[in-house]
Amino acid sequence: MAAGLPVRVHTEIAVRRSGAGVPLARTPRGQITAWEHPVRLPPGWRWVTELDPEPAPAGTAPGRAVA
Repeated sequence: MAAGLPVRVHTEIAVRRSGAGVPLARTPRGQITAWEHPVRLPPGWRWVTELDPEPAPAGTAPGRAVA
């Protein structure tokens, strides 16, 4: 509510996609995978969006510089 009036806010956030253009989703354990069925995710999964940090190269730990 704003000043006693009901308010509805809408924003669009882009879902990241694989190199093949398939939407990316994150499993409850944090694994990122291409999800071929973009209508509904399994419970506990979420879409990887433009707000998420870029994935680190394979074999690197978070917070470590890549040489």
